[in-house]
Amino acid sequence: MKLLSALVLLAVPAFAEEPGAAPDVIKYRQSVMKALGGHLRALGPLASKKVAFPRHAELHARAVADLARLIPELFPAGTGPGAGPTEAKEEVWKDGKKFAATAQEMQVRAEALVKAAAGDAAGLKDALEDAGDVCSSCHKAFKNKQ
Repeated sequence: MKLLSALVLLAVPAFAEEPGAAPDVIKYRQSVMKALGGHLRALGPLASKKVAFPRHAELHARAVADLARLIPELFPAGTGPGAGPTEAKEEVWKDGKKFAATAQEMQVRAEALVKAAAGDAAGLKDALEDAGDVCSSCHKAFKNKQ
């Protein structure tokens, strides 16, 4: 019985649900990335002390970290150029190792952002700039400007 249970558990990924039709996945991906950008933009005035909502910084930073963990899954095969309206370059799929490394770096920077948000605004500003640098490098390598 234990062997059967183990075999069933190993087979589950083979029957995993597909993420959806390519145009729907692309729209979802764009929504998630816009949300990620929105949280990063919301952190700007908090980090520069243009607005004073101290509890908000940690919430936005946590959202950035949570959304950053989704990035690798948002680009399944078959959702690139030609599958629907997307700004993603073919390089996302052609140079998957570089894309994965960039996505991992964003996750690391996002976690640093969470830690900084719990501390002082100066640390938050630096952490936000670091996260922004990763975003910019990813957009340069993997996103078409439109």
